[in-house]
Amino acid sequence: MCVESCRNKALRKAPDSVWIQVAHLDGVMAGCLQKALRMLIKSDIIDVEKIIKTCVFDIE
Repeated sequence: MCVESCRNKALRKAPDSVWIQVAHLDGVMAGCLQKALRMLIKSDIIDVEKIIKTCVFDIE
């Protein structure tokens, strides 16, 4: 009985661990994207106005 209970508890914790890792990875990826965009904007490779207009259009 205890073995099954412990296994069920472990199975419930596994998805939580996966979601924590996914959330962390998502945050890291967002940070990298922000840094890359800042570098491209500073070097005048990306037109900020065009990006903002595109984002607003996509949100609407």
